[in-house]
Amino acid sequence: MESAGFVFDDATVDKDSFYVLTTAKGKKITAKVVDKNTVILCNTGEDSSGTDRLFADDYITLNYSVNLLPGTANLYDLSNKVYVNGWYFNGNEDEEVPGKDDEDIIEVPGIPEGRTAKLADKTTGVVLKEGRYDAGAKISGVYENGNEVTYKITVTNTGSANLYDLRLTDVLSKELEEALEKDSVSFIEQVYTSKDNRKVRTKLEESQKLWMDFLAAGDAVDVYLKGKVRIDVGNLFSLENIVNLTARYKKGDEKARKEQDETGKEETSTEKKEETSKDDEAEKEEDKKDDQKDDQKDDQEGTKVPEKELEPLSKESKKAIEEAYEAIQKLTVEELQEESKQYAEIPVTELMQDEDYINIPGTPLAKIAKLADKTQGVTLVKGRYEGQKEEGIYEYGDTVDYTIILTNAGTADLYNLLVDDTLDKKLLSILKSDSITITTGQVTTKMGDTIQVRTAEKDEDIGKDSESITKQLESRSVVLDHLKSGDSVAIHLKGIIQSGANRDTGLNNMVHLVAQYKTVNENGENEENYVEDTPEMTDNDTVGIGTPDILAAKKADKTKNVILENGRYTGKKKYGTYKAGEEVQFILTVTNVGNGTANHVKVTEEPSTELKKYVQMKGFANKAGDVIRTKKGKELHIETSKKRELCLEKIEAEDAVELIYIGKVKKDIPSIKFLKNEVVITGQNKDGSKIPTTSKMSDYDKINLKEKEIKNQNPKKNRETGTKGNGAKTGDNTPVFMYSFLSIAAILALSVLISYKNKKRKN
Repeated sequence: MESAGFVFDDATVDKDSFYVLTTAKGKKITAKVVDKNTVILCNTGEDSSGTDRLFADDYITLNYSVNLLPGTANLYDLSNKVYVNGWYFNGNEDEEVPGKDDEDIIEVPGIPEGRTAKLADKTTGVVLKEGRYDAGAKISGVYENGNEVTYKITVTNTGSANLYDLRLTDVLSKELEEALEKDSVSFIEQVYTSKDNRKVRTKLEESQKLWMDFLAAGDAVDVYLKGKVRIDVGNLFSLENIVNLTARYKKGDEKARKEQDETGKEETSTEKKEETSKDDEAEKEEDKKDDQKDDQKDDQEGTKVPEKELEPLSKESKKAIEEAYEAIQKLTVEELQEESKQYAEIPVTELMQDEDYINIPGTPLAKIAKLADKTQGVTLVKGRYEGQKEEGIYEYGDTVDYTIILTNAGTADLYNLLVDDTLDKKLLSILKSDSITITTGQVTTKMGDTIQVRTAEKDEDIGKDSESITKQLESRSVVLDHLKSGDSVAIHLKGIIQSGANRDTGLNNMVHLVAQYKTVNENGENEENYVEDTPEMTDNDTVGIGTPDILAAKKADKTKNVILENGRYTGKKKYGTYKAGEEVQFILTVTNVGNGTANHVKVTEEPSTELKKYVQMKGFANKAGDVIRTKKGKELHIETSKKRELCLEKIEAEDAVELIYIGKVKKDIPSIKFLKNEVVITGQNKDGSKIPTTSKMSDYDKINLKEKEIKNQNPKKNRETGTKGNGAKTGDNTPVFMYSFLSIAAILALSVLISYKNKKRKN
C-alpha cells in the first residue's frame, strides 16, 4: 500500500482540533486521530453537548482509505481487520465494553486486457508496437501457386492481470478459403515460448481454433497458422484473414462470487413472485436496468484500454505472477481447462481482433502456336504443336491462311496481349500486298468469352520488345485486350500468292507474343507486369511456293533402246519398222516434275507431212469425258478431245499420265525411214496464267516403213532339194531373159530409194 488512513470528508473541526461527526440519528460526536490506523471517538470528556458519548441505538460510519501502490495486481485474499472497544457508565462507575473485531477481504486482480496482432509472412511495412500493427501501413505480400502462407499471430497481455484459458479463432474470407488447399489451413499445436521465456501450452480444438493455457501480465507469445495456396487459382487480391482472441482472468473469490450471483438470482426470482403491482414491477425492472448499466460501467471502467502505458508491476505483483505460473504447471491441460471455466471473461475490445491480407495474382504463362493451313504432321497439345511440321505448297492464286492460337496456360488472367507477326522478305515479296490481312474486331474464345482485337499503333509503347515490333515494314501486329486463365483464342493472318513467283521452299513466318498480368508491387500498389518471355511465346511456320513443270516424252511402240527417266527418255532411240496395214501406237507420257499442279494440260500431236502421207493418223485412244488413271492412281478427266489434240483436267505435282496416239500404215507404201511424229504440251497455273514454255514440253519419235515383198504366186518345188524358191538354179527351165529383167528392175528400184533418202536428208 502506498498510503492508508481514516477519511473524514464531511466532518468539521472544532477549536480543539477534534473532528465533529454526525451519527445516524443526527447526534454530534468527536473523533481524534491517533495514527493512520487508530481513531478515538467521544474523547472530549463530559460536556453538556453530548459529543462525549454515542447514545444507545445510534451508530456512526467511519471510512478507512487505502491507496494501492502502482502496478499492484494479481493479489487475492487480502485481509483488512478492524477492532472496536469502549466504555459505558454502569450507574456507579465507568466500565469497559468488551472489544469486537471484524474482517473483510479484498482482491486486486489488476486490469485484464489482451491484444492480438496478425501478420502474413510476406507482409511488410509494419513493426509491432504495444501488441499491435499499424493496419494502414501494412503492405500485403504476393503468393504464387503452391506457396505456403504462414501467419504469425502475436498475443500480448497488455493488462496487469494474468490471462487464462485464451482462445484464438481464425476466420478466412470465402475467397481465401477457396484459394487455399482443403485441410491445409491449421494452427500449429505445440508448446510455445513467450517473450519472457515462459512456456505456453496449446491445444488444437479445431483446425482454426487454438487454446492457450496462460499468459502472464506484460508477456507476449507468437503462435502460427499455416495454409497452402492451390495450384489452380489466381487473380485474387486483398484476401482477408481475421483472428479473434478471447480470454479469462481471475477476478477474485470465484466461488463466493458465483454463490453471490446465484443468491442474487434467487432473491430476484422471489421478489418477482411477490410483486403484484404492475407499477412496482415496472419500477423494479427499471432499477434492474440501471443496476446492470452501473455494473457494466464499472466493468468497463475497470478494464478499459488505458490511454497511457500501465505502471510497472510491483515487486509483490511480479512475485504473484510467478507463483501463478508455477501453480498452473502442476495442472494438466484438462484440469486447467476445467478450472478456468469459473474465471471471468475479459471484456472484448477491438484490439482483440486483427486481420491481414494476401494477394494471389496467379502464375502467368502464355503460349502461342502458328500453323499454315496446308502444313501437316503436327497436333496441337496444350497450346503448342507437337510433331514435325511438313511444309505445305501454295500455288499462284492460293490464299495462305495462318492460324495463330494464343493460350493462357497459367492461372493469372492476361492483358494487353500483343501479337507480332513478321513475314520474311522473300515471303512478303510473293504475297499480293493488298491481300495481307490479320484478324481485328471482336472474336470469341474457346470458353465463349468475347475479346477485342485492335491493330497495334506503330509508335505504341508495347514493352520490352518494342524495337522489333510494329516498327518493321514486314510486321503485322495486333493487341488483344485480355485472355482469361485457361482460355484460348485463334486469330488469322492471310495473304494471296501472286502470279510469277518462283518456286521456293522454307519461306518463314514468325510470330511473337508479349503479354501482361495484374499483380501487386513491393509498395503494395496494383500494377501490370510483363509475363516473362519464354520459348513458348514464339513460333513460326514455313511454306513453299509450288509451280508446275511439265515434260513430254514420246515413243512409238516398236522403238527400243531407251528408258523413261524423270519424265524424259534417255538413250539413243532405235526406231522401229512398220509394214503396210500395220498399227502404230505412239506412247505419250506427260509428267509434272514440279511442285505445283498443271491445269488444263493440252497435248497436241504434230505428225510430219511424210508420215501423214503413208500413215493414217486415227487419233487418241481416249475421248472427251473419259476418266483415266495417273501413275499415282488418281483419276484424271479428259476435258476435250480432237483428232490430234487432247485436253487433260490437271496433273498434280510429281505425277504423270500415259496416253496412246494411234496410226495405221497405209497400203502400197515404199520402204522409207525416219518418218517423224512430234508432240507438244501446254498448260496453265492454278490462277489461269500460262505455264512458261520450255524445250522439254515437246518430244518426237520416228518410224521406218518397209514395202511389202513381191513373192512368186506359184512356187515350184525344187526337184533336187524339195525347197521352195524363186532364184535360178541348175536344171531350172526358167528363161534367162526373165532373170535379166528382174536384175535391171532391182537396180532401178535401188537407185530411186537412194535418191529419195538423199532428198529426205536434205529436207
